[in-house]
Amino acid sequence: MVLERLGFLSPGGTVGARGTPLRGDELCRIRTPFLHGSTHKVVVTPQAQPQDESAVDSGGVVEVEDPFKLLRQLRKSAILLVLHLLLGVAYCSTVFSWSLAESLYFCVVTITTVGYGDFVPTTPSSKIFFMVYILMSLTIVASAVNSVIGSILERQEEAVRHVIEDTVGERVRDAETAPLLFGFKAAEWVQILSALAVFLGLVITGTLFFTIAEKLDLIDAMYFIWVTCTTVGFGDLTPTKSPSRGFAAVFILLSTLSLANFLNTCVEVQLSRRSREARAKALQAKLDEKTFASIDANNDGKLSKDEYLVAMLRKLDLVKEDDLTAILDRFDELDASNDGFISEEEADICYK
Repeated sequence: MVLERLGFLSPGGTVGARGTPLRGDELCRIRTPFLHGSTHKVVVTPQAQPQDESAVDSGGVVEVEDPFKLLRQLRKSAILLVLHLLLGVAYCSTVFSWSLAESLYFCVVTITTVGYGDFVPTTPSSKIFFMVYILMSLTIVASAVNSVIGSILERQEEAVRHVIEDTVGERVRDAETAPLLFGFKAAEWVQILSALAVFLGLVITGTLFFTIAEKLDLIDAMYFIWVTCTTVGFGDLTPTKSPSRGFAAVFILLSTLSLANFLNTCVEVQLSRRSREARAKALQAKLDEKTFASIDANNDGKLSKDEYLVAMLRKLDLVKEDDLTAILDRFDELDASNDGFISEEEADICYK
């Protein structure tokens, strides 16, 4: 049992830098760089306090944020996408003698998998080319989506860290007393409505444009825009004029991405609400005799902060038994002297 292996972690029994004992509240504020992506935490020892005290939070931890990580990832994906589009446009305009707008329109329709079918490869060589081109498109789009998903996961990791801090701090009380509307916080409503506003703005713009440029009635224009945004692409209605195709090339990229962003935001906020409700229920639950006994690893009739912390992490599904076991196994590997502590000499070995 993990709690039994942690039985030695009585208050003051966990050692920090240079043999300094860490209290339970200090223990839960320790974060390691390899666990948290772009957020790096450095434990500050009493012998090496930083000059700028404002850079240190109340837990004695220096936080170095990298706010441009996602931006760099998206920039890389954008560059690849532009180069990929240029390749397709150059090929189409050369082989098929299509105009620039027509070539760009076809490539965007292909990349976004809308696939109207009004422009298609006709020669054997062009079909082979676009077999490869489509595969490359899926790879590039997947890379961009991975960057966005990675950003979402990092925000979820940040939320997990806040949950851990809440188990020993006062933030949880502030969070649970914050006013909610249909279960969502004001900030979450701002996220949802902002994403929705961007998407609806594009839908309205596209509808008005194709109503005027393609002489479609309002219902047909709305139908065409919706079929396009959702990448269904029936092909029964398609742009017929060169300016319309040029507009569609830009519109398809923006509208499909904005819809994906809106849906991702809704999912993320919903998950956040469920996590918050589960957290509140778990943190406010009373300790009955059976639960107390299961947490009391060393059977001393008292619960240390370490015992309670591990139990709550497991109850909130923030960590799994296998993860804790693997971490403790790694600790045992580093603890060459088997004294329950990792000395500086033992730690130096793993860095060499």
